[in-house]
Amino acid sequence: MMAYKELSIASKIYEEEWSGHLSHGREDLGDSDMSMRFLQQVNALDPSKRILEIGCGIGKLSSAIRQCVPVSLLSVDISTTALSYGTSRFPGLHLASMDTVCLALPSESFDTVISFDLLEHVPDVRAHLREVYRVLKPGGRYLFQTPNILTNAVFETIQYRGFRWRTFHPSLQTVGSLKRHLRAGGFPDVEFHKLATTGTFKESLLPPVIRQIFQLVPWEQLPQSLQTNFYVRAVRDQRECAAPAG
Repeated sequence: MMAYKELSIASKIYEEEWSGHLSHGREDLGDSDMSMRFLQQVNALDPSKRILEIGCGIGKLSSAIRQCVPVSLLSVDISTTALSYGTSRFPGLHLASMDTVCLALPSESFDTVISFDLLEHVPDVRAHLREVYRVLKPGGRYLFQTPNILTNAVFETIQYRGFRWRTFHPSLQTVGSLKRHLRAGGFPDVEFHKLATTGTFKESLLPPVIRQIFQLVPWEQLPQSLQTNFYVRAVRDQRECAAPAG
């Protein structure tokens, strides 16, 4: 289980980030358009499936999903600021306050779990995956996106002129490390999806010079290990719920 101190620090950073963004009228901390493209690509928007979104923020992606398909959807986040704003902004959503390593939810109660720009913020990745495993039904899918440490670390080191990014991105991964974490966590079927572009939202966060270089790179032709973001479909094993140790 994640140490209380680590969870407290992560929660404080995230709360401050949402407060700052919302006070300046910014509702986005992630690229919801790209997230929707991925979910549609893997046929995740099935009205017969029950979906859990972890790290929903204000619920913008959840709202887009509900507008597209009338799915059963629960959206959770640790930021009370984001959830309070989202409750007013998207009154039809079911939003709840929970942290990613201690979900107050029944075991094997969801067909699909989704998260975007979340995993890199979680200090204890294995603890997070144990909880995802627990709440998923056997054969259920974890669909998520997280930045690639091989590209993201370079951009963020330049952007922040140092390694300050390690404070809020303690768990950036490579293709290999993600596969190891997932398979150890009870997800033997892991598939990476390569999307055509990372979208204008992520590009807007880069300094102008880096953005120009970024736009010249033929990302689609590069191997998965060098993509800026990993879009992953991981399928939980068929065992009855007894989450793997580790």
